[in-house]
Amino acid sequence: MSKKWILGLIAVFTVSSLVPVVSVTFAATKESKPIEFRFAHHDPPMGPGGRSTAMWAKKVEEVTKGKVKITMYPASALAKGNATYDAVKSNVAQIGWSTTGLYPGRFPLTDLLTQPYIGAKNAMAGSLALWNNYQKFPEVRADYADVKVLALSTHQGAPIGTRKVAVKKLDDLKGLKIRSTAGGSLQWLKAAGASPLTMPPSDIYMNLEKGVIDGWTIDLIGAEGFKIYEVTDYYTLPYYYVNCFWVVMNKDAWNSLPKDVQQAIDKVSGEWAIKNIFAATWDAGDKESIKRMGIPADRMFTLPESDITKAKEISKSVWAEEIAKIEAAGKPAQKIFDETLRFLKDYK
Repeated sequence: MSKKWILGLIAVFTVSSLVPVVSVTFAATKESKPIEFRFAHHDPPMGPGGRSTAMWAKKVEEVTKGKVKITMYPASALAKGNATYDAVKSNVAQIGWSTTGLYPGRFPLTDLLTQPYIGAKNAMAGSLALWNNYQKFPEVRADYADVKVLALSTHQGAPIGTRKVAVKKLDDLKGLKIRSTAGGSLQWLKAAGASPLTMPPSDIYMNLEKGVIDGWTIDLIGAEGFKIYEVTDYYTLPYYYVNCFWVVMNKDAWNSLPKDVQQAIDKVSGEWAIKNIFAATWDAGDKESIKRMGIPADRMFTLPESDITKAKEISKSVWAEEIAKIEAAGKPAQKIFDETLRFLKDYK
């Protein structure tokens, strides 16, 4: 073997040993595995929460150009609704969606939006009022200090649904066992003479069918998604409260993301997500759900005006009691509630 040939072989080997290092590094950058997140929630895949969270996850994958991949775990597959926040904190799920109504007393300043008859015209109004409070008041943000908040929203409002007994006037509520979320909606039912209790939406169907409860409060899109309408005979209007929802992310998972990925996610979260996905989904779906469920007009009642006036008066006492309780805990409930009423009144 000639010396020249050996030197040439060494040169080729040396260069070839360097080229793959550069190529592998480039390939790893170009074709690196996406950052994978688990997204937990309790809604059925085709429910409003299921559809809106899936839309948001798809948007995140799109704006991060595939750097982030989100796997959805709907219908409590990874965590029940009342355990989702802690599942996110402990990194069982990196992202979660649920309602504050399943966390009594944990998000008191957020839950001011759930007070009855506050004038939220639709999901967009309620959601933007909630986001305004989050942006404006550090005390609201403090309730979420251990996670990254990606969005806050409300639904468009909720009626009362019952089985066997119709609620045509306020007095008909007396003694009825009504499933409710925690907070103002529950306190209003109690003040109106009902016997409210909390349970996850997924438990309403079975408990209503078995007679454990007489009725429920949940938005009509939720009633469709959980098929509660199949065991419901009557519906009572008006919608008397909105429920609050959050999308939150594990803080360590968020902090581990590259800045460009964080910025991309932020662009499709917050107000953008409210206007284009979360509130928009609830508002668009309400009338569609009523049609699909085939609710007969003679099974849907509206309280008489005199009863609505009375219901609003009951609400004011519920507001005062809830505000006093939160203020006693050292939180500025009154000023946040006043801002909520102002925002909703001015909302066009």
